[in-house]
Amino acid sequence: MILRAVRGEDDMAETVAALGIRVTESARQFELDIPSDVPVVAPSVGDVARGLLASWARGGAFLQTWAKYVLGLLDVDLGALEDYPSGELILAGIWDAAAGEAVTDQSLDAARAAVE
Repeated sequence: MILRAVRGEDDMAETVAALGIRVTESARQFELDIPSDVPVVAPSVGDVARGLLASWARGGAFLQTWAKYVLGLLDVDLGALEDYPSGELILAGIWDAAAGEAVTDQSLDAARAAVE
C-alpha cells in the first residue's frame, strides 16, 4: 500500500490516513505519528523516481504532499538513492517539492533516466 503511494499510483494522503498515521502540520512543523504495525518499505530508485514524476505531473499541493510524506515517513527507506549515481539529484527534487519550490530540470531528468 505504501509502495503504491511512493510510486505515485495512489494518493499519499489517502494512504497515510488509511494506515492510521496521524499527521500534525503547522507552518513550522510536519510530524507523522506512525503506528507500530505499519510495515517498513524500501522502494527502489525507480519506484521513487516514478513517484516524483507522477506527482510532479499532477503538480501543486499533490506534489508537495507526496514529497513531505515520502521524506517524513520513517517507514520509507530511501537508502537506495544514496548508492545511485544521480540519486542526490532525485532526492534534491523531493526536498524542493516538499518545500513548495519548483523541481529543477536536472532532478526531473535524473528521475526520467532512473525509470528508463
